[in-house]
Amino acid sequence: MAVSTPLPTTLDEWLSQVQAGHPVEIELGLERIGLVGQRLGLTPGDTRILTVAGTNGKGSCVAAAEAALGAAGLRVGCYTSPHLQHYSERVRVEGQPLDEATLCEGFARVQAARGEVPLTFFEFGTLAALVNLFEAELDVLVLEVGLGGRLDAVNLVSADVAVITSIDLDHCDWLGEDRAAIAVEKAGVARAGKPLVCGDPAPPPNLAVELERVGAELWQRGRDFDIEVTPSSTRLSGRSETGQPWQFHLDRSPCLAPASVACALQAVALLGVALDSERVEAAVAASLPGRFQRQWLGELEVVLDVAHNPAAARNLAQRLAALPPARTAVLFGMLEDKDIDGVVAELKDQVMAWMLAEMPDVPRAPRAPALVDRLREQGVTMVSVSKNLRQAWRRSLSLLGPGDRLLVCGSFHVVGPVLGWLEQEQRRLQRRAES
Repeated sequence: MAVSTPLPTTLDEWLSQVQAGHPVEIELGLERIGLVGQRLGLTPGDTRILTVAGTNGKGSCVAAAEAALGAAGLRVGCYTSPHLQHYSERVRVEGQPLDEATLCEGFARVQAARGEVPLTFFEFGTLAALVNLFEAELDVLVLEVGLGGRLDAVNLVSADVAVITSIDLDHCDWLGEDRAAIAVEKAGVARAGKPLVCGDPAPPPNLAVELERVGAELWQRGRDFDIEVTPSSTRLSGRSETGQPWQFHLDRSPCLAPASVACALQAVALLGVALDSERVEAAVAASLPGRFQRQWLGELEVVLDVAHNPAAARNLAQRLAALPPARTAVLFGMLEDKDIDGVVAELKDQVMAWMLAEMPDVPRAPRAPALVDRLREQGVTMVSVSKNLRQAWRRSLSLLGPGDRLLVCGSFHVVGPVLGWLEQEQRRLQRRAES
């Protein structure tokens, strides 16, 4: 007689079991997840769906849309990935992560429904999130695409409004070797008769061709909506779903990437939500951990950013250059299948020293000596290598002092842990100041 394996009882146990349950990390396609979704009876009901794709800026777009929709008094849920510190960050209702018991219940229902159907970690987690979010009686659900669009698990759900924040080179092994091919993959989130908001200022021409083939309506940045930012002000403009123009002038700059904020507001307008100054202010004021996040440890500035492709690194370098000058070191780490050389080329003129670490618990991370060689090839001379990330963090703090700047960037596997240690140090300094 076969003995059934008991189900996990904690979220960590579920995550470990699901992670070990599929031989590969990425396996695009909707057949498997579609079959299990049918068994689960997944349907959004009256919940409107906003799906966000793009090479960079997806998380920022989700955060800005969530803020604007919440300011409109709507009940909003979000599904994003990856997470920085805790898995529960991926599934939010009204700005709050779901509790562990609810997340575990979602995993258990997917496990019961899938039978012998193999699911990747992302597919399993996406289905579990949808189970929970579709039952939360939401007005709007904002979904962030994990990889590409057309074959991503999130695309199981049809969008009422879709967004492509940007189109650039990343995940080329999966999505194609040029922007034209990548544009087609991202356009897969569009639906016939529904709007697609494009925040890329110069998308490949075949994007419009693909959307016309699908029957979706293109809303293009620079034509249908736009954003102009100065150091002290922002002008936003666009059109409502009925074609009525809107425009706002704000005496501040967005905390998040301006193009992502513009996409979010245009998408919110196309969902039929009227924009007013309060809702626009909420989107412009929205922030997101790990996206040009500026923190201070005493008089040391720490900037955290998950930029992990050349386009994101170029934007990061531009934002750093706009800050007051400071002696800057970077605590840096990326995954082997990313364009490490391209990112280094964009950032090397902004930093004086590179702090690296071995990351044995991250299978896709390169060995530190190999990373040193790649830095040397680009003329980088000041490099420090630590045996682990925690040691690299401590070494960075010992190298820098008041008035200096530490940039922490690259992989979520770097920025997430360092953010946790930074928060611990900030609390320690606060306790010392209060004693």
